[in-house]
Amino acid sequence: MKRFLVLFISTLLIATLSICASAAEDDLSSLTNIIVPTVNDLLDGKLSRRVSASDVNYDDAFKIYVGVNVFKMDTVNVDEMKNALEDGGYIYEIPLYIDGDTVLVDIAIGKPLDESVEFTEEERQKVLANVGKWQVTTVKFYNDEIVNYTTEISNKIGKIPEGTILVGGLPRFRYAVALIPNEKDEVVGLLPLSDIPGVDNIRALRSAGQSYYDYKETRKYINQLPPLNPDEAGGFGFLDTEAPASSNTFPYKLIIIVTAVFAAGVVFFVHRRKTKITD
Repeated sequence: MKRFLVLFISTLLIATLSICASAAEDDLSSLTNIIVPTVNDLLDGKLSRRVSASDVNYDDAFKIYVGVNVFKMDTVNVDEMKNALEDGGYIYEIPLYIDGDTVLVDIAIGKPLDESVEFTEEERQKVLANVGKWQVTTVKFYNDEIVNYTTEISNKIGKIPEGTILVGGLPRFRYAVALIPNEKDEVVGLLPLSDIPGVDNIRALRSAGQSYYDYKETRKYINQLPPLNPDEAGGFGFLDTEAPASSNTFPYKLIIIVTAVFAAGVVFFVHRRKTKITD
């Protein structure tokens, strides 16, 4: 029995570590003194108690790549994709679990000033002062809900393959998706981690017998779509598309922007309602 438990725990750890970031590669520890008062001030009266330093666990952080559109990459090799994504930039999402509620704190590194963007002198100086520094950019509050990407993904696909990566900011999806590799280290699946408007219109892209979308088919389909008007359909989703033809046969809260400047002056996160992944 003990041997079984050890094996089970080891398997669970492998699955968890495959998408949980090791925040040790970036020293975020100094942010605790910023995270705690920021969350307490912004969510005053919404949490059952005040957040303390003991609620901040950097081992729970999720690393989400945000600077590269992988749909424009020819490769599906997960290592090659990851190398390009590392160069493009990433954020951390740190979950705080408070008596059945979840607070997601987004951490991003300050980017150089984009001279093409108009700033007030105060905003300009703030951007310049934060270049190269990790900072709190967004706080998301989910009442009476536990938000854990590891649990959500494993509930859908079982054991999470090593090499699975989280990517945000992709066309039509915008929020984090999981890219699922196979045993050959090739990305074969895409699993959204939030509701997507009009997602029924891409149901034909589902991989046979799987809960995720076929990555190559999805990439091909999205690359042939016209750019979305950011003023329509919330700026993402598939409400303006028809079900795609496929060469394969498939079966049938509260968000607070803490820092308005991220990645060369562009606000990355907008309002989202988080829900469980559904078929």
